[in-house]
Amino acid sequence: SSVKKTKIQQSENKKKNLKIMEEMYEEIQLGLSEYGLTEDQEIALMNTVDRYSEKIFCTYEEGIKADSQLETIAAKINLSLAHFADNQS
Repeated sequence: SSVKKTKIQQSENKKKNLKIMEEMYEEIQLGLSEYGLTEDQEIALMNTVDRYSEKIFCTYEEGIKADSQLETIAAKINLSLAHFADNQS
């Protein structure tokens, strides 16, 4: 069904987004020594990255909750349609 396809696509997109965030974090960590930043600047930069990573992760979790709610709605609609079809026979 299109709901199932959409759910699969959303799940794949979320996994890709998490992977991108992980790669970005690792790249920043590896590059810190090359940037010529002071230790305080490195800490400030990583605190900023951590703060925004947490916001992105919270949004990711909210998306998972929304997916679950949509799945419940779709299941109820399918059940109602099946019940309606049974009553029409």
